[in-house]
Amino acid sequence: MSLFALLRDQPRLIAFGLLFCFGSSLGQTFFISFFVPGFMQAFGLSQTGIAGVYAGITIAAAAGLAWAGRHIDRMDLSVYGALVCAFLGSGCFLLAGSWGLPALVAGLFMVRLGGQGLMSHVGMTAVARYFAARRGAAIALAALGFPLGEILLPLLTVGAIETLGWRLTYALGGAALMVGVLPLALWLVRGEARFRDPAKAEARAKARGETLPDADGAADGPVGVMSAKALWRSPLFLALAPAYVAAPFAVTALIFHQSAIAAERGVGLEVFAASFVLFGVAQIVFGTAAGPLADRFTARALFPLHLAPFAAGAALLALVPAAWAVPAYMTLMGVSSGFSATLRTALIAELVRPMELGAARSSLTALMVLSTALGPVAYGGLLALGWGSAGMLWTTVAVTLACSLVAVAASARRAPG
Repeated sequence: MSLFALLRDQPRLIAFGLLFCFGSSLGQTFFISFFVPGFMQAFGLSQTGIAGVYAGITIAAAAGLAWAGRHIDRMDLSVYGALVCAFLGSGCFLLAGSWGLPALVAGLFMVRLGGQGLMSHVGMTAVARYFAARRGAAIALAALGFPLGEILLPLLTVGAIETLGWRLTYALGGAALMVGVLPLALWLVRGEARFRDPAKAEARAKARGETLPDADGAADGPVGVMSAKALWRSPLFLALAPAYVAAPFAVTALIFHQSAIAAERGVGLEVFAASFVLFGVAQIVFGTAAGPLADRFTARALFPLHLAPFAAGAALLALVPAAWAVPAYMTLMGVSSGFSATLRTALIAELVRPMELGAARSSLTALMVLSTALGPVAYGGLLALGWGSAGMLWTTVAVTLACSLVAVAASARRAPG
């Protein structure tokens, strides 16, 4: 079934997931990276210092996510989503008004946990547990919120910071979330009890002696059978786990240190900001394509291959000094990021049973967030050792290729566990 048919049949549910993925931008590294110069100047932090602070905050956010994320399995999605939006919005306002390092740390913790962590968790978990036969397509459409944020926000954010300052810019982001994204998202699912709380909807139907119809396409799609705890004992998943976190680890690190790469290559930071459009477009095209492909071939079969374009892009930027290498590199990075955004969630939904998908994704998203904390620190260490941008890029090539080879070997095994 085509993506257009899915949009025609379930526009509200897809839009709900997309809105939360888009709203997660306020806590994503690409967005925060444009505020780093302001943080450094306001609080007297060096590049290494802000990277260390950011890493500590992101590790703490990962720990919080492992606890907070699992409650999505036991709460109405409207209530859970509203709490997440309120938490993220409060973090934006705290950052905007931070006049000391403790407030900066608290604000960054809230936007990292609420944005990259919980907002994306809500958007992806909601569609993954509801859809089955069309799960890949649904995840791909909802995940369009990520590249849409990366396309629309960088140049807008840079312009707003230059005009209004970084504090007011972050405050406006929080206001847009609370008065725009949240009310619209709640309106979209107000009459969708099965989507908001599948466990409660089924329990009520059973008490009335009724049987609910299958969730959209559930009768025909691959449904996971493992528990959330059993996932961590699965040899298959343990072999795939390095590839699961490789892209977040390296992409976050390279984006966080993009100012250092730009300075070494003698180009303005605006070149990277403008290239985010290509990064986002590539994510849209290939993330969307990954959905129907996963429905046809399974996410397990496709997942081991998703890092190859990123490796090629990093090698290209390391080898080619010309200016065109920057947008080419960002495009190839976007190809892998697009595949990754769709296939990560689809893969887990093929392994874990639907009613524990929130618990599984919360722990896995926490692992992913932890990798984004370690990435900037690890690459910052390479810069401190004098490896420069070339060292970071060749490290990326080595890591992504090694993880891909392990994932290919694991996926080729017959047994899923």
